[in-house]
Amino acid sequence: MRAVKSSFIGISFLLFVAMIASAQQETGHYPPGVEGLRGSTLPPPGTYLKWYNIAYNADTLKDAHGNSAPVGLDLDVFVTAPRLIKMTEYKFLGADYGLDILVPFLTEDLKVAAAGVNRSRSGVGDIYVEPLMLGWHFQQWDAVAAAGVWCPTGD
Repeated sequence: MRAVKSSFIGISFLLFVAMIASAQQETGHYPPGVEGLRGSTLPPPGTYLKWYNIAYNADTLKDAHGNSAPVGLDLDVFVTAPRLIKMTEYKFLGADYGLDILVPFLTEDLKVAAAGVNRSRSGVGDIYVEPLMLGWHFQQWDAVAAAGVWCPTGD
């Protein structure tokens, strides 16, 4: 059992190093504020499902000076993204160890009258894999360190 635990931790560390060495991208996948006030708290050991739903719409396009551009924009986007989380019994650096995966499904309706664009599409977005989640729990506060990678599976 100890060998399995050591192998598991070793593989996780190698994945973490590989992610750090990989190309980085802008952080536009994850809207701020989705996690809420207790975003730095991880649950106890177990398997959990969190389900995010995000709706976005826009009918105005602004130019570089903040003026509305008369292009006839109508954009509606809806994303539903289940996130499967596994918190293990293992400890690493004194923290609870976990991992998760998030698979976003989205629908988009876009109209831009000035460009003659009128399209609707649905599909799977970029999948997020997070093989390293560490959570420390103290009397008055919690802390989380995590590393993950966005897989370019979306359109």
